[in-house]
Amino acid sequence: MIQIAIISNPKKLSGRLTNFFAGSPAYHIGFVDTVGGKFYDQNLLFRRRVWPHYPIEMVALYHCPAPITTADLELWLDTDEDWYSPLDYLAFGIRKLFPSFKGSYKGAICSEKVEKILVVHGWKSPFGGFTPSPTDFETVLKKSK
Repeated sequence: MIQIAIISNPKKLSGRLTNFFAGSPAYHIGFVDTVGGKFYDQNLLFRRRVWPHYPIEMVALYHCPAPITTADLELWLDTDEDWYSPLDYLAFGIRKLFPSFKGSYKGAICSEKVEKILVVHGWKSPFGGFTPSPTDFETVLKKSK
């Protein structure tokens, strides 16, 4: 079964930065194959890690709002060409200073990748063309619980 994992840590630098820019220490998001024990996320590239990868107290799991399978995520691993750089993180961060800015540079941050995969699989994104943060996802996913 595929779920969405949102990673939070108010003590970690990325959690503190995300809290400043997005209002929550939820700094990372990805897909979890709970049966196969795999975590799929965007880091520098889209990747697969062994699950659990983060301490359980840092993780919130949510129902996946689109019908995504492990095979779908494996295909993304084989074909994805998005990348992530510090400029993408900075571009995302300046949206707080410039609200009309969409929040993306040339690459894809983790929440942008999750949104893209969900939309390809039929999900209607509620983010209106703006790059969502893991906090934005958490707000939306909590409502669907």
